[in-house]
Amino acid sequence: MKTIPFSGIVLDTSNPQDGQLTAMVNLRHTSTGSISPTGVNKKIYTISNHRELIYIHKGNGYENWITFDGSTIYYEAYRYGNDKVVRPMYYNDGASSEAKIGVPIYQIDGLNDITSVGNTLVVSTDGGIFYFLCYLYGSSGTYVYKNISINEDDITVKINQTDTGNYGYVNISFPYEVVEVGAKYILSKGETPDGAIYEKIDDLRSKGEIHNVALIRWAIRMHDGTYTLHSAPVLLMRRSPIFISGTMNNDYKNRSVRAMVGYYRIKVDITISKSLKESDIYKGIDVFMAEIPYYDDTDTYKNNFPVLGNGNPYSFGGDPFYTNDEKLRERILETANFYRIAQYDFDSDKFNNNTLSDIPDLSDILKNLVYQPTLTDDTYSHNRLIAEKIFNYNSKLHISGTSQKLYDGYPVEMFISYAGSTVDVIKYISKTYIKTESGTSIVVRDQDIPNGDNLLLLSPYISYPDSRAYNMEITIIYRVRGESGALTNYRFSASFDLTPHDFLNLAYYLPTGEINPITISGTVITEIPEAPQSSNNIETTPNKLKVSATDNPFIFPVEQTYTIGNGKIIGMAAATPALSQGQYGQFPLYVFTDEGIYMMQVGTGEVIYSNVFPVSRDICSNARSIISLDNAVAFTSDRKLFVLSGYSAKSISDSLEADYIPNPAHIYMEGIENVLTEPLLAYNYPFGELIIKNAEGNTAFIYDLQRKIWRQREMKASYFIPSYPVCYAVSDEDEVYDLSQESNQLQNVTICTAPITLGTPGFKKIERSILRMLAGGHFSISIYVSNDNKTFYKIISMNINSDTLLSDILLPRIPSSWRNFYLFIEGDMLSDSTITRLDIQEKNTFNTKLR
Repeated sequence: MKTIPFSGIVLDTSNPQDGQLTAMVNLRHTSTGSISPTGVNKKIYTISNHRELIYIHKGNGYENWITFDGSTIYYEAYRYGNDKVVRPMYYNDGASSEAKIGVPIYQIDGLNDITSVGNTLVVSTDGGIFYFLCYLYGSSGTYVYKNISINEDDITVKINQTDTGNYGYVNISFPYEVVEVGAKYILSKGETPDGAIYEKIDDLRSKGEIHNVALIRWAIRMHDGTYTLHSAPVLLMRRSPIFISGTMNNDYKNRSVRAMVGYYRIKVDITISKSLKESDIYKGIDVFMAEIPYYDDTDTYKNNFPVLGNGNPYSFGGDPFYTNDEKLRERILETANFYRIAQYDFDSDKFNNNTLSDIPDLSDILKNLVYQPTLTDDTYSHNRLIAEKIFNYNSKLHISGTSQKLYDGYPVEMFISYAGSTVDVIKYISKTYIKTESGTSIVVRDQDIPNGDNLLLLSPYISYPDSRAYNMEITIIYRVRGESGALTNYRFSASFDLTPHDFLNLAYYLPTGEINPITISGTVITEIPEAPQSSNNIETTPNKLKVSATDNPFIFPVEQTYTIGNGKIIGMAAATPALSQGQYGQFPLYVFTDEGIYMMQVGTGEVIYSNVFPVSRDICSNARSIISLDNAVAFTSDRKLFVLSGYSAKSISDSLEADYIPNPAHIYMEGIENVLTEPLLAYNYPFGELIIKNAEGNTAFIYDLQRKIWRQREMKASYFIPSYPVCYAVSDEDEVYDLSQESNQLQNVTICTAPITLGTPGFKKIERSILRMLAGGHFSISIYVSNDNKTFYKIISMNINSDTLLSDILLPRIPSSWRNFYLFIEGDMLSDSTITRLDIQEKNTFNTKLR
């Protein structure tokens, strides 16, 4: 007697092996190798208002279900703690007394992808990446979401000089010869200065007063100390910070000579939105300074002083050290390190009605400035990132299919002085030209200033935070009130060629002659002009993978940008399900492109990825099909389903490819080809099952990863939602089923074997056959026969109707000779039933005559 255990589905029956099946629906193999009905999946929730379940956000103590209706993201439902029940999240919008299901989180344009990093929900849209913090609201025990994406327009910072003055008058010795060469001069050039001058400079620094040139930058400080949205360098300077004046009698003696040392302080004005004052992510604004010597050196006097007047007395004076601005310009442009001089926490009491005005105390800082914390360089933090795919991998947000909307430009307050009240600015337009790989990009800042700002001068140091920028056109619309009280509008326009900075990621304008502020002087206009439109300002980098800082999905350091081949990245996956949300350990990251698949090896320490190299030329046809398995990744190509493990991808769908499938019972059968047209993939982790189905079909193919065999299952799933260690199926009726939970009840099953040849293509009789099983329910058992695998005859049919488990079934003898036999079982079977094997005793007849 031959023993035939049942394996899995093989639709290619050109070389059939006994025990292979062409249909195995709603059954799975047990640990002993027998097959048993699957349970019926449990429905745990019904989504409201035909929304789509797009993500399940798991955190410490909560599981929040996020849905989408095509325009708005909702906090739909939740499970807290160890609660097994998914409960709808009710809220009242105030428009009616009736509570609604689903709290609106945000209205978006075009959903690309969604994930989370810790308590932060990350949503990628056509308009950019948005962040929403989940937190426990008060003492209510309810978690809520708030938008924590930052809007630069919610922040205004003005940096200016204030308290400008001269630090006393220092009597100094000035015993130098007077000569007359057309005019009278005191020959002080090359002489050593009186030391009293240096003492006064030290005195004012100890009081926190600035004597030299200052470059000021500020930046937003985040919760982890990272900085973002750096300002332009703001140039502060006063001319002739050291000045000598004196008198003498007619014989050039009895001299009274004094030195004046100039100084100024820094004034900081900040206005923020209420949301920033309450932010858990953006914690404050830090101000940084670079101190630059105004003079080339003060070791010797650099100038002779002309003698003025006709005697009784004579006078003289001037700046003893100034020559020109050539080397000062070099020093300004060599400056790359900025040191912190002030910190302003958004939640500080210093903010009154969300505004702050402060003159920071630098008395202890200036003497130790270079020992203060430094500001990192700005790596395009002003650009708005757009991503097609986002993926949380080891607490770092990975984004691909990236584009960035180039920054419009710094606001006007970074380039103007507020030291006086000569004109009233009402509009600022900057038009910046940038060289990109796709040609010239033009970005325009159109800034209305409704209340008007008092403007005195335009800074000579103008910049844009991208070293590729090469020109900026600035237009300032201002108004002046005449003697009659009437307002007249003026237009000031200027064009500035920009140069890449040697050390900072910015392009700048700084005049080559004297570094003086630019006086605003315009022409009268009768109409306020419209700003031009930005053009070609979306920069696409389809082969770039950007990786955020650890536990900080808002910042993408430039050194963590990786180039993956020359094509387009279409997806990412790790070769294992997440150990917890976003945590994968040292498993490599696979990156799928339209050229093939690359592997990124996880590095150690500060090295995020140590190596990137291609592993397969197979091309994924559908990014939605990429899914993590145990130690492998599954994906589909145009006509195959692959499993990628290590350095190679192997097709697992070959056995489901067939030009013809024998179908003796005329049940519905299809090959993998139809499923691959619109594939939905899922991984049912508790059972080690890879699921693939067509979005429109009701039957899924199930791949047993341990046994490497296929089966089928009826499944009403229009899409799947993974949420380790669970996978959910959502039906067309918005019903959500937990694939890890199965109830024990009657299950409708189908088994159809491939042709049973009993090891020979010749004719044979079945003398005796036993279906080894322990099964109950209401199902039929049939035997079909055929000689050509196309024409079938049912020669045995029996029905089982039992509410208890029945043992082995002895099947009737088949007296006639046939080439192929087919076992067919169909009906409702008790969930604890098992079918072990088919035992057959045959007799070969070695001829074609039916007997």
